[in-house]
Amino acid sequence: MIIDLIENKEKYYPIHIGIMNALKNLENILKQDLTPKQRIDLDNDVYYLYNETITKNKDEMKWEVHHKYVDIHYLIEGVETIGYANNFNNVNIIGTYDENSDYALFEGNGEYITLKPSMFAIFFPHEIHKPIIALNNPEKIKKIVCKVKF
Repeated sequence: MIIDLIENKEKYYPIHIGIMNALKNLENILKQDLTPKQRIDLDNDVYYLYNETITKNKDEMKWEVHHKYVDIHYLIEGVETIGYANNFNNVNIIGTYDENSDYALFEGNGEYITLKPSMFAIFFPHEIHKPIIALNNPEKIKKIVCKVKF
């Protein structure tokens, strides 16, 4: 997992070509007239999901993990807490991995970070995370999740 400000995005370009392309093109995506739940495809390996939603209490959300894609959570507006679990010992899977949607859901415990506007968090495949959590009280957020095939 990586947490940083978007102004420092170039530090992460060497990690993976898809991460570089996703971060480089994020500014152009933000200039578009976006609608909630909109998907914008950059190429076959990178796409963006824009959403406006209300953060929830920790117990209302499930932990998730992906096998094929990196998630880059970029916060545009509001404050969002995101959970992360360092290993699978603290969580238990609910159901099975959905290969088509590339996710599995979990219940369990972990740590939490807070994103503010212009911050991003990168979660690599198999890094368990829990997005859209309220810091104190539920509030509206605007965010983009960049999905990068890894």
